[in-house]
Amino acid sequence: MSKLNRMPNFFIVGAPKCGTTTLFSWLSEHPNVFMSRVKEPNHFNKDFNFPKYRDKNDYLKLFKDVKNQHVCIGEASPYYLFSNCALDNILKENKSSKFIVCLRNPIEMMPSLFFQNKSTEIEKNINVEDGWDSRLDTLSDDLLPNLMYEKVCRIGTQLETLYEKISKEKVHIVFLDDLKEKPDVVWRDLQSFLNLELIEKGIFKRKNIAKVPRSVFLNRLLEFIGEKTMQFSGYGILTKIKNLNFKEKKYEINNDFKLKLYKIFKDEILRVEHITNRNLDSWKV
Repeated sequence: MSKLNRMPNFFIVGAPKCGTTTLFSWLSEHPNVFMSRVKEPNHFNKDFNFPKYRDKNDYLKLFKDVKNQHVCIGEASPYYLFSNCALDNILKENKSSKFIVCLRNPIEMMPSLFFQNKSTEIEKNINVEDGWDSRLDTLSDDLLPNLMYEKVCRIGTQLETLYEKISKEKVHIVFLDDLKEKPDVVWRDLQSFLNLELIEKGIFKRKNIAKVPRSVFLNRLLEFIGEKTMQFSGYGILTKIKNLNFKEKKYEINNDFKLKLYKIFKDEILRVEHITNRNLDSWKV
């Protein structure tokens, strides 16, 4: 199959901790969809230090097993939405690309991202308030955007930018609230957006829920082995062991900090509400 045919025609572009891993998993099960061998290749956000699949040939190898039955070819890199160049780079490659955007209340998104960063040892602070107070505003060459909590969580502004570049019929919004409460409807609408044959799912499992490692040493060892052997593609024995090493993290933030975040993100919530024409009173404090 030609390289042109192996280039993705749809992208789950964000936002982080909003359900992108769940959608990646669900779509991987559809017989007419091919998802990249590795989630989050980050090929198109050249403004961040994600060097692994920067080269186009390396990127296309993630889709080398695409077959004629795969009418939809996709990948999920949740920092594309935040990137200053990813959307433009995607459109240069394929102007007819479709985009899936997952959203959640930024007041919940920020602590969820904090605890994910804790689980991967990117975040060194003990509690979420300290993590917020020491958040990054700009990036150096050796850092990733994960610690830029305020800017990453400004999803309303990012959504406005996306719609300045892409027509609404090529964009599909998925709210994490719906993913939790009515996954069957989300799954049906997702297939319709991608013009796929509607296939029923019996079980809807959510993926990448906030977790922390039981053993930090084991997690580091598995990460090291995974980097050396390229086995962390979402499947396989290493991934299973890694998943077993994690336990779900239940977190709550105090009311003062919640109110602090709401004051900062209030305008972002209003932007999302206006753009999507959806009542988001449940996001407001």
